[in-house]
Amino acid sequence: YEFLFYGNEHFSAGNIITHLDIDKNYLNYIKNRRLFVKNIEAFYRSYGYANATVESETIYFERLNKYILKFTVKEGPQIRIQSLNVSGKISRSPVY
Repeated sequence: YEFLFYGNEHFSAGNIITHLDIDKNYLNYIKNRRLFVKNIEAFYRSYGYANATVESETIYFERLNKYILKFTVKEGPQIRIQSLNVSGKISRSPVY
């Protein structure tokens, strides 16, 4: 298998592959390649990219006996919380 990533600006391909933890989840990924897309999207969402979408394409080279998994990432804007207002009673000090 070879992984190609396009459109990923915030995270390197190495960061994404490390997050996938292929050694541990290898059999699940082979049975259902859609899990790659779901896990990459979840990775981006965990860092505030709520509109991140990933498309995948699988290319098989018979002469080389090699699969290439091509992922096109559309990150979109990163969402950050500027302030959080709580109305009512809270047990923490306002500094917290």
